[in-house]
Amino acid sequence: MQAESRSSGSDSPPSSFPKGSIPDYLEPFIVDQDMSRYSAIDQAVWRFVLLQLHARLARTAHPSYVRGLAESGISSEHIPSIGEMNRRLEAIGWRAVCVDGFIPPRAFTAFQALGVLPIAAEIRTPDHLRKQFAGNDSDRVLWLRFQRCWFTETFKCTDAPL
Repeated sequence: MQAESRSSGSDSPPSSFPKGSIPDYLEPFIVDQDMSRYSAIDQAVWRFVLLQLHARLARTAHPSYVRGLAESGISSEHIPSIGEMNRRLEAIGWRAVCVDGFIPPRAFTAFQALGVLPIAAEIRTPDHLRKQFAGNDSDRVLWLRFQRCWFTETFKCTDAPL
């Protein structure tokens, strides 16, 4: 999925932001999120990656981080919309914006300093996962599990992650 830059057609922040709340120097990083552009394969990749993340965090992260992730609107069930996330994040004084892929670390931390969570519009591809899991045997098992999930009729993977 390729994001469309906001700078080409729109010079204002998303309607949920008060005018002037995002500094001009951060505007070029913001893109519109078009939920209709996420394919079933994008959704399958999202589910797979999030199931693996949730399994790892359950073992390694502080419980408050795991609770915060659950309350953020970021779920393994589907790629969340920025609007959906903003409704959840508003309760803690934060919000989210969609950005065009990886952004410079200074821009990322500048967004966070404003209480804004930058979320990449682009989703990894199955090929990215294949390359990532090409290393050792346990990674190959994850790749095979993804392939099995990907080819199910609904693209839903409910297998317990490793």
